[in-house]
Amino acid sequence: MKCKYLPVLLLFVFPGCSGWLDIRPQLEIVEEDMFATEWGFQDVLIGAYSKISTQVMYGMYTTILVPELLAHHWLVSSSNVEYTNIQNFNLDNPDLDGLLAAIWRQYYQTIANLNSLLAAIDSRTSLFVDGNYELIKGEALGLRAFLHFDLLRFWGDAPGLANGESITIPYMKVTTKDLNLLRSMSYDEVTRQIKNDLDSAEILLQHDPILSYPPSVLNSPGNLYANGIPFPENSFHYYRQNRFNLYAVKATKARFHLWRGEKELALQHAREVIEAVDAATGNPVFTLANEVSMTGINTSTPDLVMTSEHIFAIHNSALQSILSPLFLSYGGLTQDRLAIRSGFEVNTHPNDIRAKEPRNWEEKLNAQTQQKEYFFKKYLASDTKTVQVIPLVRLAEMYLIAIECAPLPEANEWLRQFRISRNMESLVDASLVDESAVYRRLEREYRKEFYGEGQMFFFYKRHNVATYSWPLAFSVDVTRYKFPKPVDQIIYE
Repeated sequence: MKCKYLPVLLLFVFPGCSGWLDIRPQLEIVEEDMFATEWGFQDVLIGAYSKISTQVMYGMYTTILVPELLAHHWLVSSSNVEYTNIQNFNLDNPDLDGLLAAIWRQYYQTIANLNSLLAAIDSRTSLFVDGNYELIKGEALGLRAFLHFDLLRFWGDAPGLANGESITIPYMKVTTKDLNLLRSMSYDEVTRQIKNDLDSAEILLQHDPILSYPPSVLNSPGNLYANGIPFPENSFHYYRQNRFNLYAVKATKARFHLWRGEKELALQHAREVIEAVDAATGNPVFTLANEVSMTGINTSTPDLVMTSEHIFAIHNSALQSILSPLFLSYGGLTQDRLAIRSGFEVNTHPNDIRAKEPRNWEEKLNAQTQQKEYFFKKYLASDTKTVQVIPLVRLAEMYLIAIECAPLPEANEWLRQFRISRNMESLVDASLVDESAVYRRLEREYRKEFYGEGQMFFFYKRHNVATYSWPLAFSVDVTRYKFPKPVDQIIYE
């Protein structure tokens, strides 16, 4: 191997302090030594991935918890004041300021780490081998765009209410002591910066190893396959689905352009991901999960997170300690069984792979309350362990974007392919006869597809939905889709 992984470090860990912008001291101390070798750049990038996989971000809060509570995907006890406030969109309640501020701070601390890398990398190109300069810089730029886009999706206006000149969030491109440089920008400026970073990342990642090697090779370091497929000699080139690879850029572009209402561009990028093949085998890079792939060889540990679809995912070996209280303990996150059967259209599509009992959902008796509770099992590897991976972008979303953006004949064909993979009944074929029919089908599919992944909330926000119809009728003040900024940030606006 030409390169060797150093231990994954949470680099530039910042102590608690009075304001979220205290992000400088360690940068000044360690930057010179940290960027003296290529390995140092690798460690900073891997440290950013580690940071976003923690509980405060995609390891729980910004996937499984906050957006899913806002989408009413979990039953909430009235005694849990924090969850109740989130579910009722009381996001400006002082009791939530600490939680939302922690999320905001973690995003910007991660971005600060990426910016330190980006500020140093161009002056040290001679350190890199095997295309790692382009790979590391491309990933850092793409991830910076991805994180800012999620900040905008949470803290910006709903697209239908967005004014191009309205002030939204800071787009942080430098690591600085000067608070004035981190003031929030207009909606149009933030989206322009997101697009610029994604465009630059796409150019840099034109030789991403994911183009040359199938996932079976990239996810199995060091294995030489009998069919003669070569494998990367540089260990930094493995596990591309857990890194911000070229297709993560394209998929984020599809999501970004759909958010902005630019359907032709969204469709273009979604197609590029759906139709992607690797050079070694000519096979699709990503494939839709189905009954066989979910069940796998060992039926006791089904692949409920649909690994073959992962375009970008986070990995955290400590997820069991984070998720066990949520999904392996009584009193955790559950939902009403009849509501699930209705929302997942079990009577109409009894074989849908996303709703099968007891594989995906299971009813158990709570020994303490003697009440039956309906448990969600997507993140369970077994009855005692949780998975270590949470998908952030999946192939299914690209199909649903294509369905939403394509002309109706093409949209119906995308839906046909999609429903076959999910083992749905054929009655949905050719059912997309107008825009209303497309919306109704998409609402159902986003719910079924991304339960526990945090995307249903963004579907509602993107469509400016004022009334939920599931699991119960609920009215939403659409202006409250926009998260309130932390107090420490507001004083600098």
